[in-house]
Amino acid sequence: GINAEYGHYYITNNLSSSMSVEQIAPLITQALSSNKNEIDQAQEQLNNFKPHPDYATSLLSILLRQDAPLSARQMAGVLLKQFAENSWQECPHSETKELVKANILPGLGDSLSKIRSSAAAVVSEIACIDFPDNWTGLFDQLLGMMGTGDPNQVHGVMKVLAELASDITDSQVYTVAPVLFPCLIQLFQTETFGPATRARVLSIFGVFTTLISHMDTVDHAANENLLFPILPGLVDTTLALIGAPVTALEDYKLQTECVNFLSKLVQTFPKQMGDKVSGALPIMWQLLTKNAEDHVTSVCNNPDYVEAEADSDGSELGFGSLVQAIFEFIQALTERKKYKAMIRKVLPDVVYYLLTYLSIPEYQMELWNDDPEKYVEDDDEDSMNYTVRTGAMELLIDLATEMKTTYVEALMNAITRHISACGNINEGYNWKIYEACATAMNISGDAVEECLEAKKVDFNFGAFYNTVVLPGLNVDRPYLRGRLLWMTGSYIKRLPNEEALNTLLECTCTSLKPGVSAPVMIGAMKGVYAMCAELSEPEEKLVLHKSMELIIPALFDLAGNMEGDLLMLCLDSLRVSVGVRPDIVAVEADKVNKFLVELFVKHASDTFIVSQVNDVLITLADIPECRGSIQTNVVPVLLQILRSPAATSPKKQSEEDEEDMRAEVLDLLTTFVRKTPA
Repeated sequence: GINAEYGHYYITNNLSSSMSVEQIAPLITQALSSNKNEIDQAQEQLNNFKPHPDYATSLLSILLRQDAPLSARQMAGVLLKQFAENSWQECPHSETKELVKANILPGLGDSLSKIRSSAAAVVSEIACIDFPDNWTGLFDQLLGMMGTGDPNQVHGVMKVLAELASDITDSQVYTVAPVLFPCLIQLFQTETFGPATRARVLSIFGVFTTLISHMDTVDHAANENLLFPILPGLVDTTLALIGAPVTALEDYKLQTECVNFLSKLVQTFPKQMGDKVSGALPIMWQLLTKNAEDHVTSVCNNPDYVEAEADSDGSELGFGSLVQAIFEFIQALTERKKYKAMIRKVLPDVVYYLLTYLSIPEYQMELWNDDPEKYVEDDDEDSMNYTVRTGAMELLIDLATEMKTTYVEALMNAITRHISACGNINEGYNWKIYEACATAMNISGDAVEECLEAKKVDFNFGAFYNTVVLPGLNVDRPYLRGRLLWMTGSYIKRLPNEEALNTLLECTCTSLKPGVSAPVMIGAMKGVYAMCAELSEPEEKLVLHKSMELIIPALFDLAGNMEGDLLMLCLDSLRVSVGVRPDIVAVEADKVNKFLVELFVKHASDTFIVSQVNDVLITLADIPECRGSIQTNVVPVLLQILRSPAATSPKKQSEEDEEDMRAEVLDLLTTFVRKTPA
């Protein structure tokens, strides 16, 4: 079908020979096929064309042709970018390279956004190699295109400048900044340019801010000459935009970039930003408070909510990204002595609203229900999957570290306010407020414990247990019950009475049985670990002795049916449990060691799991009654792995893995030898 269309845009102008385009154009169509064999053939033939002097110019011809199919133009752009990335420096055809550079820039002003992005990617890739020495006119040409005021050209140029900014050297800044900054400021302050373009202007200023502030250590006049004259006006526009009403999703991107820029300025120029911060805080505060309830009803408690879409750069478009930026701004302020007092004054309200933002979104629960491992991975303050919830966790931890006693007082106050205002725990989504309060207590554990120990705050854990923990353990809300088991386990020493202790231990044992829902089981495993960690003295651990008769066998049973993060969590809990009741495993030493060595071999290609299994085995090697069993059941398997050729070793993903495996086995054997009395 499309092949015939290529006849309309064979190119015979000075860009390339028609022969090369005639050969490449049909291959590009073939590369877009849904048939894998056709794709492979096309890619092989395209690779064969790469050394041809007209390869790059032919691709550029197709990329720039307005009447070519969009998919073909995009594919030509991808191939040209790959050529620029991998073959540009070695390419011997200097005439070809000059032709590409002389003809690519009009693509930045194409009427189609996707083509502008493709052209920008190619220009950026070539500029990384040739600019400034071998592409001297590029910067002036880009400024000329910006000066036209044409939105398409400006959009394309901004994409290139965003890439180029980080490659500008100290020596070029004095030439580039005085010409570029006025153009950028004019763009930023002109409403006719869309939010995405204005956001990109600010990200470019962010790169220059970092660059110039680093220069200032050598050239003390750099900030004074280049940045300080423009910052006041720039910051005023930024603040006005943050406070402006949102009319489209893209406005969030601009506001997010504005907040990120202010955070950078606060961290880089705290002295100069003093007055501006006192103007910024109320604006951001209003955004946080005004949108908190809306976030809960339209995102967290809305079963039909769909995750916010991403823009062409892959950044999330929506209120979530703005909230996270505001959290980071508050974090930046708490880390500066100059601004700490500002946050301290409003800390009770800050913590109150952070608990609101801790609410679990329905869409997230659905994902976790389908994949419990994802719950373990995501619902952690160190998670790489950044959400409003993990952002709130991170800020709470930061505030706890920076403002200990004031923070703990604010937290107690916020929990009391939330629980008092909350209706019946069984109704609607009220349980999420309890879960948020328990999560906050969980992640603030060190600070809370320290303040309670030093009697710096007045907090009745017994009352908290009766109003939050007990009702929560009695409702069928898996994410709440799991969280409460973990949180209460970490405060085991604070439980008000023996009845509360027995309730916690019974609930934990019941929650480790097969068939229990994953969030509850995960909370119970984390709770076991927390209890063992909290009760550090042997006489303290006595309260766990009876329960361990159920917990240790249950954890072994679970480990046999788990994978990945869940298995690691289970093994971690098992290791600390064995330390509490070594006699339980001593009785079943052969069975236990055979099971562990099977796990070792089964998961041999997963270094994390192997390491966890090793830790359990090393703990067992401390138990005299288990050593004979280790010699009989574990050591022969390990020696077999050392002796076996690479091809049959259980860890054969690669030669490197093979080495890792041998090192792991040798370490384990060395430890066994050390722990075995002569």
